Amino acid sequence: MLKELKTGNIVCLLKKFLYGRRQAGKCWYNKLNQTLRKYGATPCHADPCVYHIGHGENLMQIAIYVEDILLTSRDHKAINDMKKNLL
Repeated sequence: MLKELKTGNIVCLLKKFLYGRRQAGKCWYNKLNQTLRKYGATPCHADPCVYHIGHGENLMQIAIYVEDILLTSRDHKAINDMKKNLL
């Protein structure tokens, strides 16, 4: 693992409640939901795990599945900015 750290891979430090607990999924979703809303994302009415920011040509959609996040947009800069914000 130390070798991976030296190569520049990103590491996420998990707090105790996020690993091995029954409520881990809910805690993860609540934290992610709070962060996404801070950057202007709104959950869809049909599926609370799909968010959107903007509209028209500036639309970004964010889909959450367990612990994976999918960002889609025509604006590559917006995707990169959101990735930086989520780190």
